[in-house]
Amino acid sequence: MRDMSNGEIVWSDTAYMEPEFFWSEDGNYLVIQASGRKWTECRVVYVASWQELDAPNIGSICALTQDFPDIYENGITAVRPLKWLSDDTLLLEVYWDGTPYGDEAVTGTVEYEVNTSSYRNLDLQLESVG
Repeated sequence: MRDMSNGEIVWSDTAYMEPEFFWSEDGNYLVIQASGRKWTECRVVYVASWQELDAPNIGSICALTQDFPDIYENGITAVRPLKWLSDDTLLLEVYWDGTPYGDEAVTGTVEYEVNTSSYRNLDLQLESVG
């Protein structure tokens, strides 16, 4: 990210496949959807200081319920921003597929409050796959 008034680079990260950018309604936060071959995740940046904040991740989301398996890195994972619900709350799509290392998948949505790095209104399902 570059400050257009002086050309200074204020925030940067490595390149990803097809990044998407989601600005909060008040312009205080920028969420970057970053993807690799088998994963999609979010980066959360507080624009006033250009500091990267705690970001939602599949492991911490699935750990919120005892009904889900331990998440491991071999599966396909995705935490995608869908839309801002308020100035500091983001609706996320969640997906984890353990195949070929298991026969379960987690799908659904969750709300993520950026200010407190907390989750609420989990709507996640555990499904059999394969």
